[in-house]
Amino acid sequence: MSNSVALFLADLVRPALFEAWGAAGVAVLLTVACCACGLLLLPKHVGSPALRALAGFPFLFLAGGAVGVLVYLAGGTVRASLDVLLILSAGLVIAALWYGVLRELLQWRALALFGGLLLISFALAFFGWGETRDGTVRAMSGAWGDGPLHTLIAEALLRRSGGDLSMPAFAGEKLREPFGYDFGAAMLRAAGFTVGGAFTLPAAAFLACLLGWSGALAVRLAGQKTARLTFAVAALLVLTFGGFQWAEMAQRTSSWAPARFFGVHEPAWNKSEELGLIWANHVNTFVSQRHLLLAAAFLLVLAAMLLSTVQCAGDVAGGSPRRGQSDRGPFQKFLKVFWGMAADRRQWGDPPRHPRALLPFAIATGLLPLFHTHAFLAAGLLWIGAVFASRSRLLVGLGVLAALVAAPIVLWQATLFSRAGFLSLAPGWMASGGLFGWCFFWLKNLGLFGPLAVLAVTRGYRREQRSTILLALPAVILFALANIIQFQPYRWDNFKLLLLAWLLLLPLTVAEMIRWQFVGARILTGGLVLVMSLTTLSDLATHLKFRVAYPVYTSADRAVAHRLEKELPSEAVVLARTDVTHNHPLTLTGRTLLAGYGGWLWSRNFAWTERAALVESLWSADRAQFCTLATRAGITHVVDAGFRVRSVAAEC
Repeated sequence: MSNSVALFLADLVRPALFEAWGAAGVAVLLTVACCACGLLLLPKHVGSPALRALAGFPFLFLAGGAVGVLVYLAGGTVRASLDVLLILSAGLVIAALWYGVLRELLQWRALALFGGLLLISFALAFFGWGETRDGTVRAMSGAWGDGPLHTLIAEALLRRSGGDLSMPAFAGEKLREPFGYDFGAAMLRAAGFTVGGAFTLPAAAFLACLLGWSGALAVRLAGQKTARLTFAVAALLVLTFGGFQWAEMAQRTSSWAPARFFGVHEPAWNKSEELGLIWANHVNTFVSQRHLLLAAAFLLVLAAMLLSTVQCAGDVAGGSPRRGQSDRGPFQKFLKVFWGMAADRRQWGDPPRHPRALLPFAIATGLLPLFHTHAFLAAGLLWIGAVFASRSRLLVGLGVLAALVAAPIVLWQATLFSRAGFLSLAPGWMASGGLFGWCFFWLKNLGLFGPLAVLAVTRGYRREQRSTILLALPAVILFALANIIQFQPYRWDNFKLLLLAWLLLLPLTVAEMIRWQFVGARILTGGLVLVMSLTTLSDLATHLKFRVAYPVYTSADRAVAHRLEKELPSEAVVLARTDVTHNHPLTLTGRTLLAGYGGWLWSRNFAWTERAALVESLWSADRAQFCTLATRAGITHVVDAGFRVRSVAAEC
């Protein structure tokens, strides 16, 4: 383990983030623009300057990515989309300087929190997917499998134009999943970011936002007296939470021993799904699943905005802010011209703290399906929870606006799923053994969090009804839906929906533990946090070893990819053994593959079985049969096992 840690630390101090100095300048501009975005959009009472600045990262990525996609669909290129993003960013910086909001961040406490969260998150994000100066890309298991697919999509978008959304890993089909994050990475690649930097740097910002706002939500519910402890517990559990899998490892893994606690997962690597590790090992999820990170970060910022709204509705319904307190920011002042008197019609007790600040969040919610469909469902339920908690017609209108913005995206995505069987009604599908098996499954995977969450919701409802309804209602509905419907063929992908439900319950649960006042309450809280962290901590060494032993790309792979890109035309359709090699050098070229890795495609509901059979027929066919099949499939080039390129037109 010590060698693995040493190698990771050595990699961490020599990251390859930019291919040119100009890219570093773009990174600085985008960072300042994100801070400006958060400080302009979020009222002061919602959070501290550091947290509001962090909230700008997912918001600007959503807005800038959506605008970039529109430019691309209108016939532009990714580079044109980047130009629009830079203009938008410059405008945000100018607006922030004009209104003076950046001064709020220029305080040592705000900068310490802002910089500290970003540094910690960068180390974790680099652990999940990071590139070093020699061109090697290393990743933990979660990103190791799908990372090359998202790299291929981003590289393909970078080289295309005119709204071409064909799937580069499956020739002849369109992209079938939200590609907003990959498009954002493609824009960063166009700016001169490396493959590692284009994916790692945004992920670090989103993780920092997620950690910060999970703690902020818990603090808002628990009170300011124990703010630091509450913040630390919530942020820690975001990364380390697990169920009782560590106990099952001890029973079912013969080589497990307390003296070898770290790395216990290694002898049972092939039993990870059986032991439930894929369900509740959050460091693997948040550090490696970048699309989910973006969605989860935005979801918690939205939850904080709505929580502030419903709490204000309960405290001073129909009233006005306290004397000397003004939360109206420049964005809210600007919107007043267009909002008119609508915000002053406090039907059902609308909150007085300028709910027009929620307008951009409603629009951003509508853009979520372009980035993460599961998160859109969670955000929609969060809006419904806010309506029930506040009884605000204004929130109903904003929720309808979000639905209208999302409607064309959702309908377009629905048309791409031409094959049946993607969704299936299967109550308790994740466990066998009937009701007992289902209960045991969740006891194992939720561990102590299950009863603690029930206690927190029950007591929280008696104490703060509106806040509890806002967070618990969407979480319970999400949990029920995900247990009744299997949303995706690959079981682990369904965990993401359950994880969003867990995230909404986390602030309530942490706040409940922190509120305990009996003798020994702090000791009990610390013990509970430790027990809930054992699974992830015991699994961490395995991820370190895996990261060292199985690099995604090596310098040799990069050299091969560079040569293949020169030899293959940009419109080539390539036959290679990419169906059995997930990190083939061709994934760095952006070229269209006849068949990408099977693990990517069957779980996304492509006709993988038929395509795999075609690939095997092509490799085993004689020249005449090959020419017939290749022409019919539209193949233009072949890359053999030695990475030699052959033209189908020349051979046939």
